[in-house]
Order: sequence, then structure tokens, then C-alpha cells
Amino acid sequence: MKFSIKKAFKDSWKMFVSKKLYLSFVLTSLVAVIGLYVTFGVSGLVGTFFLMRGLWWVLIPLLLVFLFIATYFILVNINLSLTTYKTGEIHFKKVFSSVWNSKLIIKSVGLLLLVGGGALVVGYLLSWLVSKINPVLAVVVFAIWVAFVAVRFAFSLYILIDLKETIIKSIKKSHTMMKGNGWKFLLFIIAVSVISLAVQLISNKIGLVSPMLSEIVIVLFGITIAPWFSLLTVSPYMQLKAH
Repeated sequence: MKFSIKKAFKDSWKMFVSKKLYLSFVLTSLVAVIGLYVTFGVSGLVGTFFLMRGLWWVLIPLLLVFLFIATYFILVNINLSLTTYKTGEIHFKKVFSSVWNSKLIIKSVGLLLLVGGGALVVGYLLSWLVSKINPVLAVVVFAIWVAFVAVRFAFSLYILIDLKETIIKSIKKSHTMMKGNGWKFLLFIIAVSVISLAVQLISNKIGLVSPMLSEIVIVLFGITIAPWFSLLTVSPYMQLKAH
């Protein structure tokens, strides 16, 4: 199974700039992203409030609630791209309601904690062992391990939502999909990151002339182009799934 980077850029851009989809896609994506940022912002304020009053024991259930809500908005964004690719249509209400499922969200939280937590624990253990030989090498080993896990299990959440699989099966299928595609997918992610970084550098240059103009560039990019990245990153999954 292979995917085409060229096809990913071509197909996702063609779909993104479609007159039929563009406005609906951007608005829906924007609502999901705002919801995610608001959740993180409120959780930070609430966490600080209770910590300053020594009520740390209240934070655990609150953080679980915020994690639940944040995961929901992540699922909305993924569901938006999957639905757009599969149907060529966007129904605002359905994109949000179809993933408002406590069982699905809890499974998604479990998957994220299992993959992310497992990667960190194993990564720290590996780096700790290597640090006894060379501290610099330990950092390199940790970075390589995290990159490996991020690539191998990149599609786990997509599979969980799209194919309604269990957590373990989603992880296994993502691992299978990425066999022989690891380096190409890493190159793909780097290419996407370079585009985003280029815009950031341009805005920084503009900021030297006018900070306000720099902010306008960032906002315009966030509203008009950034939502395309979610379509772009789901394209390799759709290509590999087709096989």
C-alpha cells in the first residue's frame, strides 16, 4: 500500500477551493478550532484558580471534563474532513452531532492516552538508559522514538471514528497502513509544516514594519488557508484506505 504526496496536495486543494464547499468547510473548521482553544483557555484559568486556593484535589475531575470536551472538538475536525472526502457535502449540524457520543469520545481519550502516554513512558525510559552513555544521544533517541510513534499510529483516531473499530484494532490497523509509508509520511508532514512555517516567517517580516499588519496576515491565514491542512492530512489515510 502506497500513497501519493502529489495526489494529497492536488485532491485536497481542489476540494478545498470548491465553491460548493469552501465557505461551509472554513466556517465549520473555524468553529471547531475556536471551541478547542476556548476549552484549553478555560481549563488553564480554572486550573490556576483552584491551585491558588490549594484545591488541587478538585482539578482531577475537572481536567477529565475538559479533556472530554477538547477531544470532542478534535473529533469534529477529523469528522469534517472525512465526511467531506467521502460525500463531497458538508452538513454543519451533522458534523458536530455525529461525534457527540460519550462512548466514542471516551474511547478516543483512551486511545490518545494509551498511544501518547505509552510513547512518553517508553521514550523517557529509553532516553534515561542512553543518557548514562551520552546525554546528547539520549535527546536524539527520544526525538526519534516520538517521531516513530507519531508516524506509525497517525491514523489510529481516523480509523476509530471512520471504521468504528476498538482502540487496539485502530492502533494495529494504523501500524499496518504505515508499513512502507513511514518515511514518505514523515516527508509529507515536513512539507506541510514548511508551508505553515513560511507563512509564519512572512508574518514576522511584516511585523517588523507593522505589528498590526502582521496580526492581520496571521488571522487571514487562519481563516482562509489553515483549514485546508485538515483536508490535506486526511488525504493519505483516504488513499491507503482505498487499498
